[in-house]
Amino acid sequence: MAHPGDNRTFQYMDSTAHDDEMAHVPVWQDSSAEHMYGDYVNPGGVAVMESVEHSSVRPSTIMDSTRPSTVMAKPDIKVGASEEMNAEKKHTGRKRVWPGWLMLILIVGGAIFGIFWFGQKLYNKTQQQQELTQKIADRTPAPVSAPKICEQPNFVGDGAGGIVAEYKSGLKKQIVITGINWSGMENVEGVPHGLAFGQSTMDAIAKKLVGQGVTAVRLPLNVKMINSNAAPNVKDFVDPIVNADFSVTTYMEMIKKVVQGLAKQQIAVLLDIHKLDPANLNTDDEEGLWYNAKYPEAQITKAITTLATELCNYNYYNIIGVDLKNEPHKGCWPSSPTDTTCPASNNWPDAAGRLANTMLTICPKWMAYVEGIYETKMKGTFPNTKGASNVTYGDWWGASLGNASSYPVPVTMKNKVVFAPHFYSPSVYPAMYYFSDNSNGVNTEFPMDVAGNTSLKDNVYLALDNSFGTSTKAAKVPVVFGEFGGIYGTSDKWPLKTSSRAIEAFVSYSQDRNMSGGFAWSLNSESLYNWNPANGTYLYGLYTDNTWADYHDDYAAALRKFKGSGPIYCVKIDATDGSGSSTSTTLVTPAPSTKANSTATH
Repeated sequence: MAHPGDNRTFQYMDSTAHDDEMAHVPVWQDSSAEHMYGDYVNPGGVAVMESVEHSSVRPSTIMDSTRPSTVMAKPDIKVGASEEMNAEKKHTGRKRVWPGWLMLILIVGGAIFGIFWFGQKLYNKTQQQQELTQKIADRTPAPVSAPKICEQPNFVGDGAGGIVAEYKSGLKKQIVITGINWSGMENVEGVPHGLAFGQSTMDAIAKKLVGQGVTAVRLPLNVKMINSNAAPNVKDFVDPIVNADFSVTTYMEMIKKVVQGLAKQQIAVLLDIHKLDPANLNTDDEEGLWYNAKYPEAQITKAITTLATELCNYNYYNIIGVDLKNEPHKGCWPSSPTDTTCPASNNWPDAAGRLANTMLTICPKWMAYVEGIYETKMKGTFPNTKGASNVTYGDWWGASLGNASSYPVPVTMKNKVVFAPHFYSPSVYPAMYYFSDNSNGVNTEFPMDVAGNTSLKDNVYLALDNSFGTSTKAAKVPVVFGEFGGIYGTSDKWPLKTSSRAIEAFVSYSQDRNMSGGFAWSLNSESLYNWNPANGTYLYGLYTDNTWADYHDDYAAALRKFKGSGPIYCVKIDATDGSGSSTSTTLVTPAPSTKANSTATH
């Protein structure tokens, strides 16, 4: 029975095949569902579905025996051999599997090589570790000898441009410095370099200096660590076995140990206020004056007071004075007392006078070493250089002393000032006077012959005279090179050795102008230079490398031409009386070295 709205269709199935009382009774079913073969079968297996198609059943699903077979409708399939199968085949007689064997060989070979390579690397590293361990074990503590106690002399200018050491007995010694800078204590480590593991010892360095003919060491320091007396970094910069005496806990102790170590060989020491803050670079603006916002003048005054208080006695008889401030390049130097172009905040000679008087009040036996300033508008004529007539150029930092005679440093004690200007070869910068022509960015060197050497030397002398002014010609105030240097000899890569020849000119100038010597920069092999001849980074010093074993022989020979006055005298005293006065005029001199360039003992 159809329900209203029900549009489903029905099929009737003959029920005569069923043996029940419902035979011949029409049975309805939903014919909208699909039926496949075998859905409804009678006991005989014959389909009872009517053969008439019904619109509600998809034709493809109706089993109609009157339709042709789908198998018969498909095309014939050929059975037999293909053309490829009939083609003639060639065989080599063996199976081609060689790429797999090659891969296996490569893998096995690579594994063997890797095992061997890493094994060799591990072996080498083990050997190096064993050698290092043996080297550590073989070290023997250096014997700690007592400090050399001597009379503290009075260092003073002789009024003719020289320096003398005066003793209570009336003995005098002329001081001409063959000096070297020893860097390290001005930096955050607070230790002079060369004392770490695998390097050298204090005694070996000092003995080698004496053998070289060095008579004095300039020791760069910093204000911050003097005032705070901070602990130096002995862990990384001091070998505690061979330099056990330098395993100290304060900065002042380190200064004392270094001074006493050099005193054993009667080497003079110039204390140098090199930096205000050890974290600064020398080139920083914060180091351009004797003070800055963080370190006012009172700080450097305190540092100089501390040095004089702690070190001005016979235990440190070899200290000759204090270099009041390294390269005050932002300072000015008035041409006269009425010169108003130099403000008080930048007036370097007045500041130097105040610092010197502070030192001399506590230690009148020392001398105040005063550097020049930096003049940006130097005027000069260099006839041997093309186009260098009436030129304006910049000087070196710390070099300019042009007004030193017309505006003296105001120091209360007479003959207690030494001028200590700086000057460098073209290893720092290729100044035009080092070349016959440096126009268009090309530096043409003077020929390496008699005429060329004379022309270069004349130019260097003119440049030095321009910088130092009448300070050397007047010959009333002693003058030393506080710093000079450059790359020398075989390490000098200028084709015609211009840097080497300039350094030789510095040495001869010192003698010809009655200077009192100078301090080369530096003992350290890691000293930085910028031109050789290309602009770059170049490391060079008296020592050849960081092992601190050997000198550059050619540079050592050049520095010996300074012909210094030899070691400072050690006049025996009775140290127990505390006065530092001599009880006799007995002199003690260090034993001469048989070889100036002997290898340092580790």
